[in-house]
Amino acid sequence: LTALLYTGLAALSGARVPGPAGAVPVFTQRRAPQAVPASAPAVPRPTPYLFGAFSLGALIACLVLPADIAGLPAAAAVQSMPSMHRWLLVATLVYFVAGTAYYLTRYADK
Repeated sequence: LTALLYTGLAALSGARVPGPAGAVPVFTQRRAPQAVPASAPAVPRPTPYLFGAFSLGALIACLVLPADIAGLPAAAAVQSMPSMHRWLLVATLVYFVAGTAYYLTRYADK
C-alpha cells in the first residue's frame, strides 16, 4: 500500500516529466574516486568492553534483585522492599549510563 501511494503521489507531482533542456541527469554525475590513505590496522580499545561489562553486570543485577525478593516469605519481602528499590534504581542507572557509554565508544568510528 505504501509503495502504491508513493508511486501515485510521485507521478501526480511530476516525477515522470522530463527535466528542462540541458539539465544533467543526477545519475550520470560521478565524482572521481578519492584515494583513501593507508593507515595502521585499528587496535581494539579496552574501554568499550569495560563499559559493556559494567552494563552486563548491572543488567544481571536488575534481573537477580527481584528474583531474590520473590523467594522470601511475605514479611521478609515487605521488609526488604525499600532496600531492593534503592539497589534496583542504582543498577538501572548504571545499566543506562554504561550501556550508552558502551554504544558511543564501540561505534564511534562508524
